[in-house]
Amino acid sequence: MGERAGDTIGRYRLLQEIGQGGMGVVWMAEQREPVVRKVALKIVKLGLDTREVVVRFEAERQALALMEHPHIARVLDGGATTTGRPYFVMELVKGVPITDYCDQARLGLRERLELFTKVCEAIQYAHHKGVIHRDIKPSNVLVTLYDGVAVPKVIDFGIAKATSAELTKKTLFTQYAQILGTPEYMAPEQAEFSGLDIDTRADVYSLGVLLYELLTGAKPFDLRTAMQAGFQELLRTIREDEPVKPSTRVSTAGREASPVALRRELNVASWSARLRGDLDWIVLRALEKDRSRRYETPSGFAEDIARYLRDEPVRAAPPSAAYRVTKFVRRRKKIVALAALLLATLLAGLAGTSWGFLEARKSAEAERVATELSETRRVQAERNPEYARKGNAILGNVFARLSPEKVYGSLGEFRDDLRDGVKDAAAALEGASIGAPLEVARLQRQLGLSLSALREGQASLELFQRAEETFVRELGPDAPETMSVQQNVAVALLAAGDFKLALPALEAHLASARRVYGEDKPETLDALFSLGDGLFRASRYEDAARIFGDARERFERERGVEAPDTIKCIANLASAERELDHLDRAVELYETALERARKSLGSDHPDTTSIEESLAVAYQGKGDLKRALPLLERTLKTLRTRLGQDDPKTMRATNDVAVAYYKLGRYADAEPLLEVALAAHEAEHGEDHPNSLSAASNLASVYIETGKRAKATRCSRRRCAWAAPRCRRATARS
Repeated sequence: MGERAGDTIGRYRLLQEIGQGGMGVVWMAEQREPVVRKVALKIVKLGLDTREVVVRFEAERQALALMEHPHIARVLDGGATTTGRPYFVMELVKGVPITDYCDQARLGLRERLELFTKVCEAIQYAHHKGVIHRDIKPSNVLVTLYDGVAVPKVIDFGIAKATSAELTKKTLFTQYAQILGTPEYMAPEQAEFSGLDIDTRADVYSLGVLLYELLTGAKPFDLRTAMQAGFQELLRTIREDEPVKPSTRVSTAGREASPVALRRELNVASWSARLRGDLDWIVLRALEKDRSRRYETPSGFAEDIARYLRDEPVRAAPPSAAYRVTKFVRRRKKIVALAALLLATLLAGLAGTSWGFLEARKSAEAERVATELSETRRVQAERNPEYARKGNAILGNVFARLSPEKVYGSLGEFRDDLRDGVKDAAAALEGASIGAPLEVARLQRQLGLSLSALREGQASLELFQRAEETFVRELGPDAPETMSVQQNVAVALLAAGDFKLALPALEAHLASARRVYGEDKPETLDALFSLGDGLFRASRYEDAARIFGDARERFERERGVEAPDTIKCIANLASAERELDHLDRAVELYETALERARKSLGSDHPDTTSIEESLAVAYQGKGDLKRALPLLERTLKTLRTRLGQDDPKTMRATNDVAVAYYKLGRYADAEPLLEVALAAHEAEHGEDHPNSLSAASNLASVYIETGKRAKATRCSRRRCAWAAPRCRRATARS
């Protein structure tokens, strides 16, 4: 029989059993002298006091004795029972697993990351003392409160390993093919039967799993199915299966399966947006199967998180194209021939047939990008065969991940794969030795256009700028290709909201076009239109109205009254007049544009839908909600079906419908739409973009009207300058 409450071991009286591990039982005990205090006493389980267990138990005690760190449980004493079973005494950590604490305390993203970095500091300290933990998991990282401050404590060094010295004088021989650790948190090298020794990077991997769980509410892998298939399948899953990006795990889990977002009173889209990008790559770097690609140390891991919290560039980045392709081939040997055939067909210009599976997914945007890339490769192959040979592999990376065997759960997933492929191609192109700078610049521009279509503004801007440098150097500033990419740079700056740089660039481009091409040439008209668009986005509505009024006359004269560009110009002029509160003039212009669009483009054309929406907003501005709301609702339904919720046009329509509901007093209908719009805008542009600020301001107003003042105040805390006055009024009312 084992110990019971009330038994005495040395100078300690056992009070309550508080836990069991693989080899020991942990008791809450009371120390009687020289001081009276509560402690944790760990003792080898009765019947498990074999030589191996005793040696490992003593190793744990010695490992903890080496530690003097605020985030590692301290050893206070040790000894043996009268029957010879060893025990040791630790400080009593009255805490809960770190994942439970974060959820129960409803910690936000920053608070979770800051708490996690303290765990990294503790593990780094253990490594400095020559000890690898090898079993980091939530139940071994407890959080307790000291004076109201959350303090994590790392416990249970039961399978710790020394890096440079023995933890005990007794010999410990780990049996061949013995697997130590908890499978869900085990590094791949811990699941291998090889000569590869376990080093400190195994703990980095386990920390990565822990962070993944803190951020998503789920583990990177569901090992239950693998366990049912047998031990070898379990180990194979650990060694080979790649984790899903944290943002994707959250976005595809559904509201009920996303406890992190749910407990923060956030929607899934908003939480996923906060993880997308840097945090995805930070976590995935820690979870690399190849340990040479992980963070070298826990402190390096923590420093990258700190860089993210300081809004500095992180060191984690997407793996290179070559590395991705190597892994792709290794994982899918059976379909490499199929992928090669698909690529060959694409490069031959038969994109329509080969990409039938895209059409089935109704992804017109992605299909257009892929087709344009294929056509670019065909043209450049004819112009420069040597370049084509060297560039084949580079552009091939765009399509390598898009095998027809893969079933996409959403268009967003497919778009993500295509976007990552284009980014990989751009990165590979940057470091390639092709020897044809102009051809490289042309492909950089095309990849930039593709990324722009896929709403990757910063990445497309960088490609345009690199292409511009080459064109200026090789062709001169007035060459058509140079001027074309200069316009791309200006428009990309405009899309990023950088008006201080974008407007001068657009004005300079217009001046160059007038000088090189002449006043009414197509290139000059395009430059004039782009400047008007830039002035409008920068809220310089009078200047924009002047530019679009001038452009309208030129477009009608040069291109015709029903040309798509003419119709867009009239619609943009109407928008400028609307912002100037010239609502009667705006409605007149919108109605003219809509009539021409329906006749020239058709009622279902995206431009027609956009003008319909704008006309509805103008009606709304005049207080004519009876005419506005049906147009807005029809527009939103059409855009959701055609483009998906994340498209900028759908986001704008969502906001417009919500504002109409708000003005009609239908707050319950407006609230979910605005929450979706805010999450989508933040995912697309970040929290400080004007579109995000506007959506947050509108949402705060709805929260105030529905009595949810705490939520309105949180909008202000997220640096929403536009919502702050409303939130202050809400606080004052409460």
